[in-house]
Amino acid sequence: MVAITISEILAHVEDFERMLAAYYANLSEQTDQAAVCLVSDYISRHRRRTIEALSKLPPAQLRHARDVRLRYRPDLPGPECFDEIQISPEAGVEDVCRAAVRFNQYLIRMYRQIVRQPIEHRIRELFENLIRLEEKDELTMKKIQAFYG
Repeated sequence: MVAITISEILAHVEDFERMLAAYYANLSEQTDQAAVCLVSDYISRHRRRTIEALSKLPPAQLRHARDVRLRYRPDLPGPECFDEIQISPEAGVEDVCRAAVRFNQYLIRMYRQIVRQPIEHRIRELFENLIRLEEKDELTMKKIQAFYG
């Protein structure tokens, strides 16, 4: 049983989202497909959407949330996720969207592991909101995939 703070989890999510943004920015630079560039740009802004979700909490509540310790460490997505999902510069929109859905699923799985733990109601709500945000992104990617597929 390894305890971890919400602050450590949010820092890890931030690192993962920066890796994600860099990954898709690099893909966007390597492709000449306008649709792939648009999807990559949308995905690379993922961090901004997470920050907006966190900023909806009152500052005192967010500070308190960051100090909360979880009883169990969730599965934290990291660089290994990028090893599992490779996208070539020739990839089409469908491939890019499919990969984006997989990346979202890594975060959703982690957030669900957090809400299943015995935590304060407000902390649970925060992570439930983050789950909804990821699910919304996932739905957007599936719609784009269907449109271009």
